Amino acid sequence: MKKIKVNKLIYSLIVSISGLLLSLFVNRGYFIIESVVGTEYKNIMSSEKIENYGRLGHRLLTPFLSKIFDDIFVFNILVLAIWLFYITFNLYDKYEESTLLLLIFSITSSQIIIFTLNFAYYPDPLTILLTTIALFNIENNYLFTFLGFLNLINNEVGLFMLLFLVFVSKKRVTKMQLLILVISLYLIYRQIISMYVQNDSSGISTYILELGNFDLNFFMLFGLFSGLKFLSLFLISTKKPFTIFIFLIFYILVPLNMAVDYTRYGTLLIVVILWVLNNNSFKFNKYLKMIALLVLILNIITPKYYIWGDQLTYLRDSKLHLFDITGKNFEERSINK
Repeated sequence: MKKIKVNKLIYSLIVSISGLLLSLFVNRGYFIIESVVGTEYKNIMSSEKIENYGRLGHRLLTPFLSKIFDDIFVFNILVLAIWLFYITFNLYDKYEESTLLLLIFSITSSQIIIFTLNFAYYPDPLTILLTTIALFNIENNYLFTFLGFLNLINNEVGLFMLLFLVFVSKKRVTKMQLLILVISLYLIYRQIISMYVQNDSSGISTYILELGNFDLNFFMLFGLFSGLKFLSLFLISTKKPFTIFIFLIFYILVPLNMAVDYTRYGTLLIVVILWVLNNNSFKFNKYLKMIALLVLILNIITPKYYIWGDQLTYLRDSKLHLFDITGKNFEERSINK
């Protein structure tokens, strides 16, 4: 028994590190792109006074914890490494080692990891880690409440991931009651922090107003795809299509409608894919190893699309990307940069 557990630990460690190295290979290293939002998170981390946190000062968990390293990027990479280890360890008993390796590599060859290698300072890695821990312990009410609150003070987009957990829980009524408690605690927190931080432009009322401007377009849908790339196969080939379909409709109508960085929002759907894998809900489990290999290859040979509003950007493009869904070759993509 001890030997099996040690093997499981060693395997999970090796696969998580290898997965990160694969991400670096696919991305051709890392190249941090400075952005307005990323700079605001850096400002929160470096500010000594809460009054200087700025409009995103309520999203303080990642910047605050990053003070340990004095670098949000280093903190995010550590969080992603822990997350990869955690999902590998928890899925170890459900899949053959070779199959699990391909599944993890299919994840690390997508924007879920690669996004942070380009936009280093966003709090998404911690959002994904906290939600994943809650997912794998979905019936633990205390953990759901605690992690749920941490999720919201990290980034309020975590609310929509919590709603998914409520939706797939066996005790939906109880989970909804706990979610209402989490939201109430968060609203109290926002009320308190608003006395120190001027964040009217990122207030709750601002997001609500955005809901009235719904405009479903190609970039929204392609943005969702670009976040997961061919991991999307695990969403459309599930034994519980109705559950996935209802949540995706909600996700497009509400959070995606309030966003412009559609690729980022696509990466968060990895939580839904982990639910599919953790519950053996993939329709073609018999061919899972072959499909995971196919997803890995397709993720590697297609460009790293990033969608912001109606803008399509190719991140760290290379001739390795042989197949572009948009129909462009490497030279054409280079011209349009």
